[in-house]
Amino acid sequence: EFAKRALAAGWKYWYGTVGYKATQSLLNSKARQYPAHYTAGRMGTYKKHIEEKRMVADLSDDQELLLVGNGTISSKYANGCPDKSANGLFKLCKKTGPISTIPKTPGLVVWRSGHIGISLDGEYAIEARGFNYGVVKTKIENRSWEKWG
Repeated sequence: EFAKRALAAGWKYWYGTVGYKATQSLLNSKARQYPAHYTAGRMGTYKKHIEEKRMVADLSDDQELLLVGNGTISSKYANGCPDKSANGLFKLCKKTGPISTIPKTPGLVVWRSGHIGISLDGEYAIEARGFNYGVVKTKIENRSWEKWG
């Protein structure tokens, strides 16, 4: 449900963020922290997100927010789970399988190396796809997912 709300609200992708409101202060901080991602060519788009008062997150941090489980926006890590990459989060899955065997269970993760999303029903997923896309709903079979967990 949280992923659906992020999709409906038009959340944008900012590398290294975890459900924050886009602000100039956040942009300055992330640009210092990750200069390869916060390039001059992207600054106009980032500033537009600030003007639109958008919420922002990156790929794996959506799952960190979801783990909170109460649907509120929080930058706190849930259940003692430290910050993890997409691959690190996938390694936490107790049960996994090839994407061709994904159950229809909502809330499972879909994964490929370096990227993770949330399955809605075994057919569609919500993912923070990247700078050019933001949070989007995609058909699982049309993406390069390898496994579910």
